[in-house]
Amino acid sequence: MKFLFLCLLPCFLFSQAPVEVGYKLRLSRDQNWNYETFVVFDSTTTEGIDLCCDASTFGGPSTSLGLYTKIGEGYFLFNYFSRLTTDRVVDLYTFATPDTGSFTIDVVESVGYASTILGLSDYNFPDQRFNFPYLAQGPITGQRFRLHTSAPVEIRVSNGCESDSGGSVLINNPNSKWSEQIFFEGEEILVDVDSQISGLTSGNYEYKWSNESGTQTLGFAISNNPFNFNLIVPYTYLDVTDPGIIPEVLINGAYDQIIWDFGDGSGLRYDDLNPIHYYDDIGEYILRVEVTSGACTKTLEQLIIVDDVSGIPMVREKKMKPLYYYGLDGRLHRR
Repeated sequence: MKFLFLCLLPCFLFSQAPVEVGYKLRLSRDQNWNYETFVVFDSTTTEGIDLCCDASTFGGPSTSLGLYTKIGEGYFLFNYFSRLTTDRVVDLYTFATPDTGSFTIDVVESVGYASTILGLSDYNFPDQRFNFPYLAQGPITGQRFRLHTSAPVEIRVSNGCESDSGGSVLINNPNSKWSEQIFFEGEEILVDVDSQISGLTSGNYEYKWSNESGTQTLGFAISNNPFNFNLIVPYTYLDVTDPGIIPEVLINGAYDQIIWDFGDGSGLRYDDLNPIHYYDDIGEYILRVEVTSGACTKTLEQLIIVDDVSGIPMVREKKMKPLYYYGLDGRLHRR
């Protein structure tokens, strides 16, 4: 372990940015051995050798068992790779002095790349892929193993607001794919999977795919919210001498917020099922009510006309309006 810390120290002293560790691989012979080696995927560096971050070359008399990568003629105990965006294959070289018998390769840390596939191939079994931990028998010296990874898969869900079959999902899988499947509540519903799927009902889904690196299953849920509501306006044609209105909304299902806009510049009203409002002048107004439930928002509109129904001369002038009037709430109000 001292050798590892000596290698890491100069790397971080000259690093200009924090390093995000993606994968850390461990090679151990048995529980009594403390040798630990790393293959690190990093989102801040570019392809190839990065002078700020790559560790010293592998080797030295203190190393009797190791796993390393190779770039050109250089062998690296620590090697940083750019962020995973597609399939990647990394050749792994092994070394032992003296050569060893049984040993295990395992993944001991995975940060930032949870939705990827990790697999290992062994040149002794060229047609197979193995999961971690991988138990092998020596000899190990030379180019025997390859690390196979996939790019992260992104799944974006859009819940439906109009019906319970209005959900959709966008699957961004940049990897080469041998097979793809969609399961709903444990049952297969799709084999030929498009990048965008619509018409999904509420429930639990799984996206399963495979390639040379291995097989991966990612779950996602659809939670549609097809709520509806009605706007009830008792009168849409009002007399300017009594221009009061009490609209009401009847909502089918739970809601989070109601916003009223009476269209006369009086400001918005919030969270009232049946507010009382008075218009000041004759004219045409668009009454809008917006209801939000979860991620879904719907709006209804109604034209309201305020006119001089009574025919009183000069009723349009505010100064000619009565100073007091009885409102819809049955009380006397001052204008």
